[in-house]
Amino acid sequence: MPMNPQQLEAVNHINGPCCVTAGAGAGKTTVLTKRIQNLIEHGIEPQSILSITFTKKAATEMQERLVKLIGESGEEVTMGTFHSFGLSVLRYRAWLKEKRQHKKEQVKILPEDDKIAIFTDLCSPDSIYMKKPVSSEMDAQVAAGFVSWQKNNLLFPEDDLDYSQIEGNDGDEPDESMKKDLKKIYRAYENLKRKKELIDFDDMLTEAYLALKNEEDIRNHYLKRYAYILVDEFQDTNVAQYEMVKLVAGYRQNVFIVGDARQAIYSWRCSNVKFILEFPEQWKNTHVISLDDNYRSTIEVVDLSTKLIEHATINYPGHCRSGLKKHGDPVYSVVTDNAQDEADLTAQLIYDFVKKQHRVSWKDVAILYRTNAQSILFENACIALDIPYTVAGAQDFYDIPEIKEILSFLRFVEKPTDFNLFRSLIEMPHLEIAENTTSIISDVLREHPDITILDAIEGIWSDDDIKAGDKTAQEILRFSDAIEEAAEHDADDKTNIGDIIKTLCKRLGYYKFVIDRQKNKKKADDGSAASLIDTFANSCKRFNHIKDLFDYIQRARDQQNGKDQNKVQMMTLHRSKGLEFKMVFVVGLCEGILPHKNSIKYNSNNEIIPESIEEERRLCYVGITRAKEILFLTSHSDQKASPFFLELEPYTEDIDEYYQAIKEEWRNG
Repeated sequence: MPMNPQQLEAVNHINGPCCVTAGAGAGKTTVLTKRIQNLIEHGIEPQSILSITFTKKAATEMQERLVKLIGESGEEVTMGTFHSFGLSVLRYRAWLKEKRQHKKEQVKILPEDDKIAIFTDLCSPDSIYMKKPVSSEMDAQVAAGFVSWQKNNLLFPEDDLDYSQIEGNDGDEPDESMKKDLKKIYRAYENLKRKKELIDFDDMLTEAYLALKNEEDIRNHYLKRYAYILVDEFQDTNVAQYEMVKLVAGYRQNVFIVGDARQAIYSWRCSNVKFILEFPEQWKNTHVISLDDNYRSTIEVVDLSTKLIEHATINYPGHCRSGLKKHGDPVYSVVTDNAQDEADLTAQLIYDFVKKQHRVSWKDVAILYRTNAQSILFENACIALDIPYTVAGAQDFYDIPEIKEILSFLRFVEKPTDFNLFRSLIEMPHLEIAENTTSIISDVLREHPDITILDAIEGIWSDDDIKAGDKTAQEILRFSDAIEEAAEHDADDKTNIGDIIKTLCKRLGYYKFVIDRQKNKKKADDGSAASLIDTFANSCKRFNHIKDLFDYIQRARDQQNGKDQNKVQMMTLHRSKGLEFKMVFVVGLCEGILPHKNSIKYNSNNEIIPESIEEERRLCYVGITRAKEILFLTSHSDQKASPFFLELEPYTEDIDEYYQAIKEEWRNG
């Protein structure tokens, strides 16, 4: 396809800073590779070009494209991520040091598992690494995330640190004691790495930045080596990365950036959209180019994405239009009665478009959701209709700790003779059962091999022990009664597994346990652990027996592990960035889901503050612009509709009539 005037303008730009706003489907990768080709054709040495992307995969693909365009000289262009470039700076520093001191130097990277092991120690009041340990135990992952946040924002232990990403015990900002402990952990971690001469993943940025800033010979080496710098996905740049670009650009200022502020969705990874929005102001004489033609999507899809952005609180540069100049289906929308209906209707629509209308293949379809926890209902719905699917990049739903623990309870209900399983269950801390309990029960079972574990429990402890204040008796009998009750319900064809799960979790105090565990981690998950349990339980209401559920889980895993690539794609909106599909479902457009509840802030009138959901709006925009031809927006009425859905619904075609007809079919079996 020939390049349009704006693309050619970007390709032909040579000297000075240039900011290219490239909307979704605007051909930015082509522009970047063609621009490098043009620089080389103008006599610029390929070794003097540095091209930075945000993933190793993107860098590899771009280099391959460049080699196809210009031959082997394309391999001489330095192409990689910010971290790979930072690592090369640190290796050059080590080489210089070795050369001066005639002593072997190498860059040793701290493995992630070892890093978490260190933080686990540092977060403990019994730490062996700190002379004065923290006052109360913290979650290692939270502390590691806190330190990573500081480093990517170029904040060091001696600075005033940013605690905005940390919650205190009451859900508000951390108190002074916690702040002091976090700062202490940060300092101890950095000192420990320094003693062991190790760097971690974040140091590839921060240490490289410090080397470029403070060591003139290193800075001059890179200033001399790279005359031209190109940075892709600039909207995702964080403080450390931005400052590195400024240092390497030096006096030449030959920086060519490409990005789209409307697709800035990684502030939780420290990226800051202001770097691309303010680039023309910060870099003198910046040449600004806007690539507004979307060559991916139909007019209907592009126009709807524009409507979403028109409600934004930020005046984003550029105005997208369909470069295809091609009309297609209207954008469809529907509000179902509940999340289960939303999933079932989505699966039915996919089945109709593939099997009845023959308009798409399974692999052409994507279901995009805000959180991984949402996938289970859509997985269930697809399996019910024999729709092949895969869940991209997600942890197996059934391997999530809470789900694994519930499944263990259900396995014991089904097989109450499994002593090893029993031992693992009663050792869970929320049951508060004495450590010697299993040995007492095993002694009884050895003497009476014909009785069950539950029989043994009831023979050892009684209500009299509970009245006498025996905590173990109270807990073990509660456990036994709950398992027996679940087994009775499992034998009844009229009872569903979803209700069994909820009752079991209540009887065993499991809801409270997972809520407390989540609070102790001081960490926001995709959704509360308790709501995750309810989501799982609701998805299991279709099963009457535990065996049916486990048979289903095996089929689901077989489905995921199958080699056939012709499958519906399920993934989070974040993961969908950069991808495209013929048919897309953006699901769960409800307040608290998209936009996510952790993002929403309300004013005194209990109205959403628009600025608080700006990044969630951009995330919704990313989802919409993944669609090439067919787009569905779905919500469900058991939750308040998303403001995004309400804004866009007037510009869509409602398919409630289809939904009602499908519901009638469901009622009739």
